[in-house]
Amino acid sequence: LVNPTPRTPIPDPDPGATAYVRSVLDKVARGELGLADFEFVRTTLVPRMSSVYGRLLGALGPIQRMELVDRGEEGDDRTLVYLVRYATASMRVGVKIGPGGRLTNLLIMKEADR
Repeated sequence: LVNPTPRTPIPDPDPGATAYVRSVLDKVARGELGLADFEFVRTTLVPRMSSVYGRLLGALGPIQRMELVDRGEEGDDRTLVYLVRYATASMRVGVKIGPGGRLTNLLIMKEADR
């Protein structure tokens, strides 16, 4: 889902999807990510994901910049990878969005400084 190589922003053909992902990240930072945010996911995974990612993003403050660095398709899901910059850190965020317009996967990891 998350290719560590792309770092250069690419044109964003779907600003609506980017706005959706940004709203998901805001929910994550508030600790409000829930099962309803996903199309297909194990119910036991969401509370753990919400807790871990909430602690990770909650301390970073608001998003300063969000850039699409990779996109594609996997089955009937759209895959999007963003470099998300906060005041004190950058995160690489990979999402899969299903045909119903909700998440089928979410991966957030600290971006290595280069």
